[in-house]
Amino acid sequence: MKIVNYVIGLYALLCSVMVFANDEAYEFQLAHVSQDVNLAVEDRVNATLAMQGFEGANAFISIARASRDEHASMRLAAITAASYWSTAAKWDLFFPLVNDVDERVKKAALQSLILEWTQMSEPMQLLLNEKIVTYQLTLPQGLESQLEIAWIEQSTDKLESAEKRLVRANADYQDVRIVLGLAKVQASLGKLDIAKLTLMSGFDIFPDSGALHYQVAVLEYQQSNFPAAQEHFKLAHRVDPNNASYSYAYAISIRDQQTDLAVALLEDAYQHSGLSEHLYAKCDVLLSVNRPATACLNALSIITPVYVVEQLTSLYEVKT
Repeated sequence: MKIVNYVIGLYALLCSVMVFANDEAYEFQLAHVSQDVNLAVEDRVNATLAMQGFEGANAFISIARASRDEHASMRLAAITAASYWSTAAKWDLFFPLVNDVDERVKKAALQSLILEWTQMSEPMQLLLNEKIVTYQLTLPQGLESQLEIAWIEQSTDKLESAEKRLVRANADYQDVRIVLGLAKVQASLGKLDIAKLTLMSGFDIFPDSGALHYQVAVLEYQQSNFPAAQEHFKLAHRVDPNNASYSYAYAISIRDQQTDLAVALLEDAYQHSGLSEHLYAKCDVLLSVNRPATACLNALSIITPVYVVEQLTSLYEVKT
């Protein structure tokens, strides 16, 4: 579970990076651009998206107004910008959009609310379920719809229904997404060994799937089979060396045994993704073995708040 705990802890810390740009003057400027109907819609959309993570009144009001804007692109931007809001706030903003005239907005609002299912009250769930049933009736026949319905079932605690649906789909189609989705549902049901067998059987049809190796590795870690997990993370990276997630996971799994390789993998992950957590992990590994980390920390300080770097360096009594 080491890699799982590390990733969870790192994610929790880096979520706080959302306040990096949380300057009132900047927030006010973004809010002004977002609401200025005389400006180009593209500029207003970008300003709305940039308010994601802000918690001030200006951002709240502007995002709410964007959700009722005449332009569908603005309503879509509002859904994205409000992704860190509380469940209750999202409900007030998104639920009216489930009846939007634009299908893209309607779908985005519905999917965003589905992700909040476990945090909703029973009355909310009942109302949303009515919308879900109506939406599913509009979906065409075929694999894409079956995958989407299975995701909805999984997200709304209908795991057994999702498993049955994906088992049927797996018999009718050859698509690695079915295998991955089925294994994920089985794992959620506590059937880790069965989930692993599902993934391993997928190699018969998809022998070069990095995604299968990656998911097998995650299951192996959950069962404390660390050497096997490392091997599958390695194979996932070998299949798709440009996938930053694979490089990152492989690096974290070997950071204590193969530091040089881990550092190289994390640098590669950061170059491909540009994500701060990948650079953060690289600096963390360097500091943990008392290696020079000044250049890494300087680069990290450019894309994260100062306190993130200070908290990281405070964990190690070394000269940087």
